[in-house]
Amino acid sequence: MAHDLDYPCNLTRPPVDLPVGLQALDLVGNHIKEIPPKAFRNLTELQDLAFWQQPSLTTIDDDAFYGLSKMQYMDASSTGINKITNGTFNGLSGMGELVLGECKIPNIPVGAFHQMTSLTTLWLDGNLLTTLDPVVLDRRFLSHLSEVYLWGNPWTCDCHLRWLKEHIDNNNTAPTVDSPHIMVCNAPPKLKGRAFDTLTPKDFVCEDGDFDPSTAKSSRPGRVEVVRDERMHMPFTGAGKSLRVPTVWRDENMSICTPAVVDDYSILCMAGVVLLFLWVGFSMGRFVGKGQR
Repeated sequence: MAHDLDYPCNLTRPPVDLPVGLQALDLVGNHIKEIPPKAFRNLTELQDLAFWQQPSLTTIDDDAFYGLSKMQYMDASSTGINKITNGTFNGLSGMGELVLGECKIPNIPVGAFHQMTSLTTLWLDGNLLTTLDPVVLDRRFLSHLSEVYLWGNPWTCDCHLRWLKEHIDNNNTAPTVDSPHIMVCNAPPKLKGRAFDTLTPKDFVCEDGDFDPSTAKSSRPGRVEVVRDERMHMPFTGAGKSLRVPTVWRDENMSICTPAVVDDYSILCMAGVVLLFLWVGFSMGRFVGKGQR
């Protein structure tokens, strides 16, 4: 039985009825538009999947790679993929290298890659990213991640990206960010065209009215688990004028979030368009909230 298979033809959807023992599948150069849920569910031995060079491919549905726990390498570069979610890469616990370079991805949810607990190398070069939350690459979830490629994106070099510059400058901290000398700021105007290696963390500042996480009196991240309809109490101190809160869905009724502080007395956690905490009351620097899916 063949272990490798090439499909150099004009496919418009992923092929079906493939050999169950297949280990490598090459779909490069086709005209596939969408990868639906469980598209490869019978290929439980698949380790290598390539479908790059397909501008027609814009959509990867949640659970598209369901059942592919042995997958080690995937190349989806030079496609029209314009969105990924926290469910896009479900099932890929064995993934070692993921290539998403030269796509159309404008943003990345904080938990998009956390299912890939074996991930070592991540290519995000040449996309439309303007900012990146530090939780996306957090080694508490991606303990094996060692190298990330981020050049070729239109970065907004403000206070929200300062963490990345500090990370790059700390050569002893994994993952390594490749080639910062060709990572170029697209905004704000005063930094447009400047490479990361020519800047210092102090250059990454926000405009008046935008929350700067580095200026909070106390912004130690904490994990808060709130089950549906359960009240919670969260003490805090801090300062800020706007909100950026990374959250990660863990199951149907629970979210784990890293809270941020706003205006010395208020805090709110969001996951996409889902409101997790409803305003209930405040007292002496303590937020009282109610869990909600």
